[in-house]
Amino acid sequence: MPQIDSHFDELTVLQRIAEVCRYLCLRLEYAVSSGGTLRAWVRVNLMVLLTGIVPALLVVPLLTLLASEFTSLTGYLLQASRNLLDAVVTLIEAAAAFVAAFMTLKVCANGGAAGGFKRRR
Repeated sequence: MPQIDSHFDELTVLQRIAEVCRYLCLRLEYAVSSGGTLRAWVRVNLMVLLTGIVPALLVVPLLTLLASEFTSLTGYLLQASRNLLDAVVTLIEAAAAFVAAFMTLKVCANGGAAGGFKRRR
């Protein structure tokens, strides 16, 4: 059977209130389960809860952060590949323009597409 602290009269008001609350909780526990099985059952369930909830509170946010960072990384990689593709296409366009300009100048320098005007006599 639970008992009140023997120095109850010497305690301050707040300490008396805390002691009365402690006594009432212990008395309720004793009334429900005098052999201590309720305390053991609560202890086992708290350990199961802590074993499951602590990793969940530590691991799940970390996994969420990693997934969001992976999403950002793939977005950056996609943008980088688009930029590289644009650069390659621009270089190909510039090379084609230079070749076309060079061929046009060469044709003009030779006197036209037919190699110049030759008169028949």
